[in-house]
Order: sequence, then C-alpha cells, then structure tokens
Amino acid sequence: MAGAPRPPARHDLPRTDVVAELAGAEEPFEVVEPPEGVDPAEEAGIALAADFAAVARDLHGQPTTDLTLHRLVELAVEMVETCEDAGVTVARGGSVTSAAATSSVVEELDAIQGATGEGPVPDGLRRVPVYRTDDLAAEPWWPAYREQAGRLGIRSVLSFRLYSEDAGLGALTLYSRQPAAFDDGHFATGAIFAAHASVALATAREADTARTLRRAVDSNRTIGMAMGILMATLRIDEDAAFGMLRELSSTQNRKLSDVAAEVVSKGVPAAPGG
Repeated sequence: MAGAPRPPARHDLPRTDVVAELAGAEEPFEVVEPPEGVDPAEEAGIALAADFAAVARDLHGQPTTDLTLHRLVELAVEMVETCEDAGVTVARGGSVTSAAATSSVVEELDAIQGATGEGPVPDGLRRVPVYRTDDLAAEPWWPAYREQAGRLGIRSVLSFRLYSEDAGLGALTLYSRQPAAFDDGHFATGAIFAAHASVALATAREADTARTLRRAVDSNRTIGMAMGILMATLRIDEDAAFGMLRELSSTQNRKLSDVAAEVVSKGVPAAPGG
C-alpha cells in the first residue's frame, strides 16, 4: 500500500523493454528511433505512442472483458508515474459498482460512491466528464466520500467518464496519496487509458445484448417447436397449445422455455394423475 514498492514508471524504461514486456515477446521488437534533431517534446510523443501501441496489443490479447479491465488499471498505475491506485467503475441500475481495481482502497471508495451517490464517478456521470483535484481534503463537496478517502490517505484524484456512443458507461479513476499529483501530462495519458476502457466496456455491453437476443431467439424457436408437437399430437389449435404450455409453466413454477424444451425432448406430458 502506501509503503509498498512501486513498479518502475514505464517512461523510465527503454522503448524496447516496454514493447517486449507488454507484448510478451521472447525478443524485443525492432523499434524505429526518431531521427536526429527531433524536438524533445516530439520525441517524447513518439515514445508515448510506442508505449500505447504496446498497451493496445496487450489489452487486445486479453480473453475476457474482466481481464482486459484489470490489466488496464494495472497498466495505468505503471505508466502514470504518480498514480498509486486505479479503478474502473461501471454504472448499473442507477448506481455504480467496481469493475476492476488495483487494491481494496479503490473498492472501498467505489462502495461509498455507490452507497451515497456522491463522488467523482456519480457526479461525472451526471454532470462533468472529467474531475481533477489537487487535494481532496481541501474540497468542499462529497463529505462522505471525502471522509472515506481521507481515512485511506487519498489526496489527489483524476477521474474520466467512460462513454459509449449514446451514454455514460462509468469512469476510470486514478488515485494518489500525494497532493497535486496529476499534471497536464498525466491528464493526457489518463485520457488515452479512458478511451481504451470505454471501448472494452462498450464491446462487453454489445456482447451481452447479442447473447440476450440469441437466448430470446432460441427460446422462441423452442416454444414454437413445442407448440407444433402439441398441436400435431393432441389435434389442438395454436392458442390451445400455447395455453397448455403456459398452464404447465404456472403449475410447475418453471420457465415457459424450460417447459417447452422438455416437450421437445420428451414429448407430450402425461395428464395429471394419468
């Protein structure tokens, strides 16, 4: 935690080390060095671009959204040298919950935001897309959140709203126990991480929607098949077949789709007492 050794800032490592480590390669990639005479600021920009190319490959290689988000917050702590903790918080059902966190400190801060509705994440979703504070203890707002953060030693906070095309998804928040920890350069780096997190969350939600639609289609197809079996076997019409499935679902306290699947696999159920 506060006294634990921190990983080296990724900007302190040679370019080849950054790319090779993040990509998991056995040998460093060949890195094109900037030409002689390049302005130092431009050279730093080229180096940062190389870092984020490696970050993108690393995140793209994660097999699940959860692992992607957890890797993302780990990399945020490593690459933003003043960041000591980071978390991705998602908006669900009018509240917020932790999706990825580098420590229990972040989870506690997410929990207080979800319970009270105050803090950079709820406010960011409602109003301002980015919050940056140099000293949370000196701020006049969010009393419950501020008290909890102070108890945990958090002084500086940098929080970015995460977007899909039409809605806020949550937030990426960076934390430090030092005041005035995040400058404009850290803001720019954090914004790039926030863009990666937005893509990961939006992709996950699209996948969830697709799975829900597939389940609905499969369920309707099964119900239709079961109705056809009942109609052919019992010589009843469509309304009667559906009514029979619905009655079985109600009396057995089971989902209609489960009752239909049983009819498809086992045939017409025996009459009660038969």
